[in-house]
Amino acid sequence: MSSVVNNKVSDAFAGVSSSGGATSYNSLGSIQSLPPAILLQVQNAFSDAIRWAYVALLPFVCIAAVSAFFLREVKIERSAEEERSREQERQKQDAELGQVTNERGEVQRTSHPRIKIVGPIGAVIWCFQAIGDKMGLRK
Repeated sequence: MSSVVNNKVSDAFAGVSSSGGATSYNSLGSIQSLPPAILLQVQNAFSDAIRWAYVALLPFVCIAAVSAFFLREVKIERSAEEERSREQERQKQDAELGQVTNERGEVQRTSHPRIKIVGPIGAVIWCFQAIGDKMGLRK
């Protein structure tokens, strides 16, 4: 969309010399300080450019809608081995948090599943979950 806007605006001001006029349209403050007749021309150019940017998006939206209509449902199933490895990973994470284990040595699951997000946001969420578990807020 930005390419369409940039091209339409540059086409609208193609006749303006690069030394005087083109540099004065770079910031909002410089545009607002223009004389009223030129200000109206600049506003109309940007309005037209944004309109064409949305028009240029319509074919992609139509293709996406038609494609989504023909998608079929795909069931994602895990094998028993994958489920075992996921449960072992959960057990390891809960053991790191100091969760209580039952008589068989398995960590008792809380009623609220853990949110797993990778990155700094995940670290913050993990800390809040650990604090909530230690304080008994997530039971």
